[in-house]
Amino acid sequence: MKQNEATAVTLAPAYTKDDLLFFKVKDSNSSQSDNIIPFTSSVKADALEIVGYSDSYINLGKDGRYYNWGFVAKGSTDEVFKKLPVAIASQLRKDGDVFIKAEWKPANDSTAPWRAGSNTPSGMPPQPGTVERLLMLESTSNNETLIVCSLQGTVTPDTLKAHRPDLHDKIYDNKVIKQKWEIAVNLVKNYKLKPIFNSNAEMQNILQNDISALKKSKPDRQPAYWQKMTEIQENFLKSVARDEPENEKKLQALMALLMVNMMDVDQLQNTPADESPIITLVRNNIVSVEQLVKLEAGYHYGNALQEKVEALKILEADHDALRSN
Repeated sequence: MKQNEATAVTLAPAYTKDDLLFFKVKDSNSSQSDNIIPFTSSVKADALEIVGYSDSYINLGKDGRYYNWGFVAKGSTDEVFKKLPVAIASQLRKDGDVFIKAEWKPANDSTAPWRAGSNTPSGMPPQPGTVERLLMLESTSNNETLIVCSLQGTVTPDTLKAHRPDLHDKIYDNKVIKQKWEIAVNLVKNYKLKPIFNSNAEMQNILQNDISALKKSKPDRQPAYWQKMTEIQENFLKSVARDEPENEKKLQALMALLMVNMMDVDQLQNTPADESPIITLVRNNIVSVEQLVKLEAGYHYGNALQEKVEALKILEADHDALRSN
């Protein structure tokens, strides 16, 4: 298109980036017709009649980012397919109502070659850690067909820059990253871990209940064993209470990092300031409720749980040694 810029700019608003020319749609994030711009006049490309340009983008969180761009041609998918050059048409296969050529590769290996086909079942998002690129013919209304390229899945900065340099800076420019960090930190600052207990008396009550329940399950243990067990459990609860403020900060930092890595500026800007980060992360399909529950539990207990596990291993080993003697 850059080589035919003089003609292109008469068809629709356009801009250039890295010696490439792109048409500018009204809103690439729109699910309506704003992601398609009609040309001021149709263009003949061999037997094809090109009447517009399409450019759409959607961020599906952990299911990946999806970039689709290309032309709008007159006719049904079958009609457009028959008018394509043989060298292109021969690479497409019909899948339901669309014609498609798919390739995929591991996302984080820049030297890996593109592999023919798809790594996922039809209709499913790409596997985490993989990226797909597609050529598709897909029908729209008004007896028109989209001839589009697509990048989808785990689209790394390098892959995006290679295929759509005009979009790379909108997501990965240092100023954009800094802006996202500022918004994300503000969104998570009021998040609080719910305390395990609210007073020393409540902690002692939990301690006694835990020990009582354990005694019922292990009636053969000696008083010295339970004295040590009580000490281990009490140290664990005290460590949890002591570390809660620091663990809370660590969890806030992790939530902010997830937002920065997986959300876009407009998504962050449109997030209500008083919305819980948990709701924000779930609503944007970044983590599931179950994953957040595990995260909270992990950060609640932090290193205290590992210290408790190690102490219990020693206690059980000492008990087994005494029994064998």
